[in-house]
Amino acid sequence: MKLIALALLRDASRHPWQPILTVISIALAVAVVIGIDLANQSALSAFERANRFMDGNASHRVIGGPAGLDETVYTDIKVEFGLKNAAPVIIGDVGITDGSQRYQLMGIDPLSDFRIRNWQLPAFDQTGTDSKSWPVFVAKDSVLSSAENIELTAGSRSQIFQIAGTVDWDQASEVPVQPLLVTDIAWAQDFFDMGEKLSHIEIGSTSEAELRALQRFLPETARLMNVETYNSAQADMTYAFRTNLTALSLLALVIAIFLVFSAVNFQTIRRRAMLTQLQLAGATSSMVAGTLVAEVLVLATLGVLLGLALGAFLANLLVVLVTDTINALYYSLSKPSLTLNGSDITKAFLLGYTATAFATGVPLWLAHRTTLNAQLRRSVVEHQFRSLAQTGARLIIPMAVAGGLCILWPTDSILPAFAGLFLIILSFACLTPTAVQIGSTIFDRLIGSSTRPQIRLGIRNATANLSRTGVATVALSIAVAASLGVSTMIVSFRTSVDQWLQNYLRADVYLGTESTSTGALDDSFLNALNEIDGVSGVSKGQRIELQTVAGPLILFAVDTSRHGFEGFQTLSNRSPSLWENFQNGNFVLISEPLSRRLKIGAGDSIAIPTDRGVTEFQIGAVYRDYSTDRGLVTVSWKNFSKHFDQPIVTRAALYLDGSRSANEIIRSVNTMAEKPEQLFIRSNKGLRELSLELFDQTFRITDVLKWLALLIAVAGILSALMALQLERFRQFASLRAIGFDRGQLFGMVMTETTVLGIVCGFVSVPLGLCLALTLIKVVNLRSFHWTMQTVVDPGLILQAIVMATLAAAISGIYPAVCMFRRSLASDLRHE
Repeated sequence: MKLIALALLRDASRHPWQPILTVISIALAVAVVIGIDLANQSALSAFERANRFMDGNASHRVIGGPAGLDETVYTDIKVEFGLKNAAPVIIGDVGITDGSQRYQLMGIDPLSDFRIRNWQLPAFDQTGTDSKSWPVFVAKDSVLSSAENIELTAGSRSQIFQIAGTVDWDQASEVPVQPLLVTDIAWAQDFFDMGEKLSHIEIGSTSEAELRALQRFLPETARLMNVETYNSAQADMTYAFRTNLTALSLLALVIAIFLVFSAVNFQTIRRRAMLTQLQLAGATSSMVAGTLVAEVLVLATLGVLLGLALGAFLANLLVVLVTDTINALYYSLSKPSLTLNGSDITKAFLLGYTATAFATGVPLWLAHRTTLNAQLRRSVVEHQFRSLAQTGARLIIPMAVAGGLCILWPTDSILPAFAGLFLIILSFACLTPTAVQIGSTIFDRLIGSSTRPQIRLGIRNATANLSRTGVATVALSIAVAASLGVSTMIVSFRTSVDQWLQNYLRADVYLGTESTSTGALDDSFLNALNEIDGVSGVSKGQRIELQTVAGPLILFAVDTSRHGFEGFQTLSNRSPSLWENFQNGNFVLISEPLSRRLKIGAGDSIAIPTDRGVTEFQIGAVYRDYSTDRGLVTVSWKNFSKHFDQPIVTRAALYLDGSRSANEIIRSVNTMAEKPEQLFIRSNKGLRELSLELFDQTFRITDVLKWLALLIAVAGILSALMALQLERFRQFASLRAIGFDRGQLFGMVMTETTVLGIVCGFVSVPLGLCLALTLIKVVNLRSFHWTMQTVVDPGLILQAIVMATLAAAISGIYPAVCMFRRSLASDLRHE
């Protein structure tokens, strides 16, 4: 055993590319999966820690309608019901003047809140302070801790607050979702102009019997909600997003496994003469196999350790993209902290060892079952690989059929779809070596016998060295196919969103404010908008988030014309009376994602919490919507005013008569005296462009993962070709000795790699389109509950073929150049 180990060590020192390739392949596989997993888990953990921080020991929450909860409910709970473990809360988003950071301002009653959170706010002495300054507490280490006063804004409202003290939030090892500011509930109530309303009432841990009694005690306008259930529903909103990222990282893992297989297979083939000599000297095949396994385990350990370091580095980059996407689509989340714990390290080692065992099993088994005489003949090795490729070719149709059945399996889960995708990927992986042989034969016949010899040799070498290059070309095909599939899905999605926006946005100018206080867009401002020259009509609306046990529900109330109402693209035939029912009846419209998530449609009813209690509304139609995958309920302004207190206008749309441009109208609005301080205003075109910019932002991380997978494949084929060219030094020397110059040898190598790239490109096209169709028609539908059109861009198909060809061709340049630097006399000495 010692002699074998020394021989392998000496061989590795003379040919370092092979162990380095194996280590890099394993490291890349571990890095991508662990990096994505760390980013996902860190974002989710930050959300969970923030909820524990904000909720304290509250188990339930009493909530009302969107206007809030009446103060008397809290008084009745404390006095009449006799529940001491309760605390009122007011909370809202605020900004700071001349600052882009958003904060949460939380108003609490210190006399009761200590039973829930026990934050130990320092005492505040307002003696001698400016009477216009209100007290606020900030985090101990925040940038605000050194300031004396800050000016907070909420919509059009602004107020100066005095820093009353600092609180060390980290004492509980938890952090808020957003940077948190705390003040007395009276100041928060005044600042948010909530009158005698509360955001909610926190209920501490209590018995089930007392909770049931409390539910019966509450008025119809108040509801008791389980905090853990609500938080879980919020976290589940990101499940599909996080699962899709994990699937893309596993795709990179599959590519890396092929590279590990290629590296170990090449290593075994190259060492066949040395291993045979060791066996002839007395070493048994079991001893040789055991030493090889030990070597692979060492390389796998080095790869895992390097992968952990790379994964942590990658996670630091990806967590920003993950957080930005979650902020844009779901809920606000500050940048999570990354922690590599014991479970992540264990997962990395299991992943690395499992992938390595899977990738090295076949090469070691083939080497073990080959006779000593056969191991000395390269033709036997090539024959073994061709036989293996033929066996794989017979599995193409069964695996493709099984993959198709998994994808089409009638379920809401996306896991069978991903399982089907991987089966289809494996079927194309089995097809690639055969495709290389067929493609090489076609090229050979097309060029004829009159072509230069280096070109013909290059074409034939593409199949002569399949045992070396076959697996690397499989990895390249899969990576290019993944790039094509993801790009096609993004283009299809973007086209669908663009067309939806063009139909949905019927007005010429859109205005909005973040303020939900009274007078956000008041009547005087709306009347002034109507008086602007060139404005033919004004519609108004409000978009609010309702708390339900199934998670947040977005309600959009709109007062629009019939022309504006036509912008809702219903998914079924529109009833002639839909407009009248929507305006005058108890009808609502729901978006496609909400319809699919709750499994309800036109003619069904939906329960919505209002200021009059939970009310049943009839669903008039289901419409297409890409603004949120959580779902959306649209109600007429007349219905909204009937069921909700103080309907506040936060959005407005202007219809123009054509006499003035949208930009001229925007300039007129900006000069109005009645204009709120923080007013969002965009033209129809500007709003579409802004929406598409947000769309592009959400897919940045997908693009990153796509290019990572392609980078892994290119690195793999580069390493495989490098090792191949170095092994063929005798062949190159012999060709140079009979008259081939360096230019002809370079042409031969480039022809070989270009043929491999072209074949990979053509194989990647049908696989990429299969991936795209599955992502569009199955994965996105089950994940985000919306349908989209399929757009196959010929430019993307051509780009995939060119990308594969260039990747393979460029990968052959460096190995070929390295070969030219070798000494002809030294290489011929071995002949």
